[in-house]
Amino acid sequence: MKLLKKLLIAFVLIYVITLGLVYVDVYDSRPIVNLFKNFQTDSSLKIVDFSVENNNDERPKPAPNKDRNPYYGDLHVHTKYSFDAYVFGVTASPDDAYKYAKGEGIKHPLGYEMKLREPLDFYSVTDHGFYMGMIQAYADTSTEISQNDFAEPFHNINRLENLTVESAGQRSNIFSSVLGATIIQPYPDWHPKLLMAYLTRNTQLALKSFDYDIHKSAWADIARSANEHNDPGHFTTFIGYEFTTSTDIEGGNLHRNVIFNSSEASIRPWTRIDSTNPEDLWTWQDRLREKGVDTIAMPHNSNGSNGQMFEMETFKGNAISKEYADKRMRNEPIVEITQVKGTSETHPLLSPDDEWADFEIMDVRVGSRPPTYSKASGSYVREAYLSGLTLDFYKTRQSI
Repeated sequence: MKLLKKLLIAFVLIYVITLGLVYVDVYDSRPIVNLFKNFQTDSSLKIVDFSVENNNDERPKPAPNKDRNPYYGDLHVHTKYSFDAYVFGVTASPDDAYKYAKGEGIKHPLGYEMKLREPLDFYSVTDHGFYMGMIQAYADTSTEISQNDFAEPFHNINRLENLTVESAGQRSNIFSSVLGATIIQPYPDWHPKLLMAYLTRNTQLALKSFDYDIHKSAWADIARSANEHNDPGHFTTFIGYEFTTSTDIEGGNLHRNVIFNSSEASIRPWTRIDSTNPEDLWTWQDRLREKGVDTIAMPHNSNGSNGQMFEMETFKGNAISKEYADKRMRNEPIVEITQVKGTSETHPLLSPDDEWADFEIMDVRVGSRPPTYSKASGSYVREAYLSGLTLDFYKTRQSI
């Protein structure tokens, strides 16, 4: 009995000390803190091979063309696993999205059929890494996490009788008000999951509204679907997701889509809960590359960044260095220049002599309530070129 008490006391002491280290981690670099850091692992760097068996490799491939070919596709697509898409009625799966890209029909949330005039050549489902799969789990009243009070507003939100035009106002309110309050609820300070979050460098585990198994399952389904629909020489797919972040002040959009180059990917996406700083995303990409997994990040909706996407300083406001420039270009060599939420090429204030400068402009910050103006300088690609940034670009419809 005495031994049991001693073991219990020892466990409590170790737990309390480690919990304290969670709080001083950011502020303290003394040897004892660094000692405990040696027990940390980074779950975001674990590599998984999501390859699947299919017969696509056996299909005859078209002969190479000596000329350069134009290819058409989409690298910005959301399905039911994205928190915003699901709240606004999207129930399509990654498989549904890839079938749509290959020419099959799909139903809009309001019930009508959609179909492309021509199938696409390449595609990537890029659901938000942030809370991937969680809102769908809140809505499904058979899941354990749906039994929490915070999940109640989402219950059965996309049941057929609830998919109405009249529900748009309620969904908008849930998206702008309820969602934010739901996802930031942490476990109490004494909870063991705080220790697990620290030891695995996975801050999401410290949040009551997050279930790691659900999250990983959604990500695995996205990766599996990409690999299953990949058809070399006919239809190319990529594992991908969206890194959803913004500036801390005034909410400038700094979103990026992250695209993987093979059937291998991290066990989970790197998200804004890991860090809101895009430069930390680039560091993560570099570390994945050291493990043999290459990625590129593609900024989008810079028009809503309030001048932050192409600002001539770092995220923390420091001067740009050559190291910063090399790191950025190594990890995000391409930018999305236009989509349904506006064109990011230029603005009349930046190109007053260009009669097309106001083409499909949406110069408000993405998701701002009420709509708030987004500063032009630093938000548009043409000005970024003039400042010395070298980027390729593409356009998308941001579908599904």
